Amino acid sequence: MPVARLKFRFRLIVKEEYQPLRNVPRWLWLLMATAIAAQIAFSVLLLPQPKPKISALHQPPSALFLQAVSLGDPLALGRILMMNLQAHDNQQGLSIPFRELDYDVLGQWLDRIVSLDEKAEYPHFSAAKIYSFVSNEERQNKMIEWVRRHFARSPDTRWEWMAHMTNLARHTLKNNALALEMAKEMRDLTTPGKVPGWVRQTEAFILEEEEEYEASASLLAGLLEAGEVTDPTEFEFLLRRLEDIIDKQVKSGEIRTQAQIKEKTRTLESLQARFLSQYQEPTKEVNKPQ
Repeated sequence: MPVARLKFRFRLIVKEEYQPLRNVPRWLWLLMATAIAAQIAFSVLLLPQPKPKISALHQPPSALFLQAVSLGDPLALGRILMMNLQAHDNQQGLSIPFRELDYDVLGQWLDRIVSLDEKAEYPHFSAAKIYSFVSNEERQNKMIEWVRRHFARSPDTRWEWMAHMTNLARHTLKNNALALEMAKEMRDLTTPGKVPGWVRQTEAFILEEEEEYEASASLLAGLLEAGEVTDPTEFEFLLRRLEDIIDKQVKSGEIRTQAQIKEKTRTLESLQARFLSQYQEPTKEVNKPQ
């Protein structure tokens, strides 16, 4: 026996079936407006407003644990952790000021990230140019110490961040004693030729600002005599700078005797002769006609 096919009949809705709005009773309009107003008032005035809660920066896992869970790809895990750390100051629509962060824990997180990728630059960039950008001297000093500690592990590749933090101590914190310590570390730990010359000259310039003219002059003269400066323009600039420092020594009374003046003059003449012998273009001989 054949199965009867089910037939569905769809009713088409045509515009003639709609009622015009003018036919809606006024009391229904009033009721709808009252309901909407009550809903808005209830939501705004009676319902408790959500209060975002700031989540504290928790302690990072141990370096051994992170190495284990990296599954043989510590570089990728380091980047993920860095992005997660960078996003911590934005929670539930809140922008958390850096002054609310625990900088001791922050430094530990940066340590873990560097342990996963020793060549990563972004942790050092973040410490030097992001997390140090806070109006809090204590937190700035913690970032300075973090950069100093990691600079000592690889001076020739991390000098840029150390130089930036030296300027922070010098110009923002107005702590020339700290800046001088850091400049000395840059000169002692970096390798000549592997870092820009000004990095190793920073100590001499700070000493000049501190009116330690003799120490500044000795450092500049030593750098020039050691042959560290290979660019002729830079050599001439430092030579003129050394001459200016010696003039300051004379004006300040630090150099008084003729013997001292002659000694300084001989130093300048020796360096000038070295400059001319190394960088002056040799005179080309002109062949005379036979």
